[in-house]
Amino acid sequence: LTHITRDTIGLLRLDPALVTPELLRASATSQPDEEPVTWLVTTVKLLRAESGSEGQWSYAGCDLNGLKSIERKLRADLLASDAEPFPPPPFEGTPGAIVPLMRFADLAEEGEDEQHCATTYLGEIMAGRTYFYQVLRPERATLAVRKSTNTGAWVVHDLRGAGNAAVGAKTGAFVSAWLRQQGDLQRTEN
Repeated sequence: LTHITRDTIGLLRLDPALVTPELLRASATSQPDEEPVTWLVTTVKLLRAESGSEGQWSYAGCDLNGLKSIERKLRADLLASDAEPFPPPPFEGTPGAIVPLMRFADLAEEGEDEQHCATTYLGEIMAGRTYFYQVLRPERATLAVRKSTNTGAWVVHDLRGAGNAAVGAKTGAFVSAWLRQQGDLQRTEN
């Protein structure tokens, strides 16, 4: 089973009603730099829930391209709607440096600009367990903080550059200094 990708294993953990043979095949044969099928299925599920779509999963016959098309449409519909804003951020931002992403449109734009899957955290954000910030200097990055289930303090969940690349030492130090000023924060996730 060494040919099975990490994404395919993630796909197998999803609700079987959401996963089709076509999607499993697409996941197993996709290139590592393509949009992960698991990410697409999860995003479509979250976007449907956020838009109020109820009922049975109606995309059972979709292949990868069909699912990508559905995800784009659901995202566009949600962006065009007056979607409810996110809960207040745990820390205020610093204009021109670190900015909280306070609406779905902001999060989706950040995901597009930085080529990552932050929108898959929509449920966590709306529940007040995770929050994203746009880092503008010293280099562009995205910061995610998460509320610790053990202590209730906010912890650094992730800090990544475009395409989930690691950030430079200056950016890491800049964000760490900013976070120290915020209080109620642990250094890393437990």
